[in-house]
Amino acid sequence: MDKHILDVLEKIEELDKTNHFAQLPRPTAQMLHALALSSQSKSILELGTSAGYSTIWLASAAIKNQGIVYTIDNDQKKVALARKHFEESRLGNIELIE
Repeated sequence: MDKHILDVLEKIEELDKTNHFAQLPRPTAQMLHALALSSQSKSILELGTSAGYSTIWLASAAIKNQGIVYTIDNDQKKVALARKHFEESRLGNIELIE
């Protein structure tokens, strides 16, 4: 995975220590990344975006298969934070549905 994306993920991990976004632990996110890669997923739906942590893991796998991640959340604060993280990740294959 690109170092820039890993830096964004580490930033979210640090934020989670004080904000408790209820995100996946890193080993679980890594497993989802590996599953998305091995299944060559082209379309992934995620329910509950939170700060965007697992979305970025999934999108970094899906992009290798020219895929996209659709992620849904209705908490405006989390949506704004996730959008910021998606922009920082520079992954263009994330569609955030509010």
